[in-house]
Amino acid sequence: MTTKRKPRKAIEPTVAMRAPAPIQTIKHDTYKLSYGPLGIMGSMGYHSARVMRDVDGTTPTRASGARHEQTSRDRLVNQSREFARDNLLYGGIIGRCVDFAIGNGYELVTPNSEVSKRWSDWIATAEISGRYDGAKLPRAYMREYLETGEGIALKVKGGKVQLCESEQIQAHDGIQQGIGTDAYGRPTKFYMSAYVNGNLDIPKPVKASNVLFMCERERPSSVRGVPPCQTAFPMLHRINDVLDSEALTWQLLSRLALKHSSGTGTPFGNTTTNNGGLTVLEMPYSIVFEGSDMEDLIPIDHNRPSKDFPASVTLFCRMLGIPFGMPLELVLMDFTKSNFSQMRGALVLAQKSFNHLVDNMVVDFYEPLYKWKLEEWITTGELEDTLENRMHSWVLPQFPWINELEEANATEKKIGLGLMSYEEACKTRERKYEDVRAARKREIIEAIKIAQEIEVETGERVPWQPFAGLPVGQTEQAEIVKQGANTEEAGTDAQPE
Repeated sequence: MTTKRKPRKAIEPTVAMRAPAPIQTIKHDTYKLSYGPLGIMGSMGYHSARVMRDVDGTTPTRASGARHEQTSRDRLVNQSREFARDNLLYGGIIGRCVDFAIGNGYELVTPNSEVSKRWSDWIATAEISGRYDGAKLPRAYMREYLETGEGIALKVKGGKVQLCESEQIQAHDGIQQGIGTDAYGRPTKFYMSAYVNGNLDIPKPVKASNVLFMCERERPSSVRGVPPCQTAFPMLHRINDVLDSEALTWQLLSRLALKHSSGTGTPFGNTTTNNGGLTVLEMPYSIVFEGSDMEDLIPIDHNRPSKDFPASVTLFCRMLGIPFGMPLELVLMDFTKSNFSQMRGALVLAQKSFNHLVDNMVVDFYEPLYKWKLEEWITTGELEDTLENRMHSWVLPQFPWINELEEANATEKKIGLGLMSYEEACKTRERKYEDVRAARKREIIEAIKIAQEIEVETGERVPWQPFAGLPVGQTEQAEIVKQGANTEEAGTDAQPE
């Protein structure tokens, strides 16, 4: 027995189900613009991906951050190394970032002077090879980070530190990026290769807890870092092309002095003809030519560099510093076209970028090292495990002052208004508050003793502040003058008639 099904009722298509309006395409010689149902705005949405493929043939890929790094990272690092060796602008930017982000090094501040002394003595000789003493160690670490996107150092036996290069992290045992991670993406092992006669040896696993690794990952799925300035690499290539082209044009033009115009051919004697049929004449450094009335010798104007060349290079250099937030004035070290307000504003914005580098150095380099050494000293019984010994802070490098007087007055007002403590003011000048306080105490005591000695020897009371480099207040100066006048009056009354 069979049953007949009732025919389904036709469903009226909704707006979302209707076929889209046809795409209108306007063809041009080298490209084409597409206008969808929303007009020209249609090409600004998802449809722009197809336009992009039609115009320049690019096809962006969808993959994890680790997969993109695996494909492109080695080439980016190699390009960065080459720029650092050969490109003056790139090397200058890297060096400027190291200068501002590291300065003279980061100084530890602790309530216990013994801890500070131990740390200062150790960090000066922490690098195992002995080639990076003092501030050279963090400078080399920061330079590696800026060039490759990764700062790497190993904690080795004996309480020393070994600097490594990004290329020493090698793929091994199926770990393509050379860094093993757990299910949450936390690094567990680093496969490190040593250099043997300039070549990389077989990688060996190193626990992640023994590796100082500073890296700014672009995506949560990323494992390694890329050079921070890699987005400016195309601009560096363009700058090189412009400079080379201008230099070659200038070199060619400098060899030309006169343009000869004649209807009777060349008057300079023997000429040679190359395979292409072009007549070429080799001229000495100077010639004497006597032309007829129908011949002209026109001097060639050496207008090099071209009028737009300085502006073009300036624009390129300004774009080059964008990844680091560095203004053109710092890239070219030229403040002649800026006033104080412009310089101050540019440096304030640049300082935010450099503060980020400073924070990374504290979190990924100095703090792990300090905690490692502190635990070692506590374990061996050299220090007690107290809250005072664990309390610490850092004196960080600061941006230079543009106008010493203006900055000093601003700092003084901040202290007076309670917006800044005297300790914070000392740190802005990369000084320890404890050192400044002890030095100030010693100077004041010595200044008071000098003033007392002068009063004993001459009978005159003088203010002690000038001997300590401090200004004398008006009230205190008036009091000294008043006491001096009273002393003179008392001496006059005591004299016999």
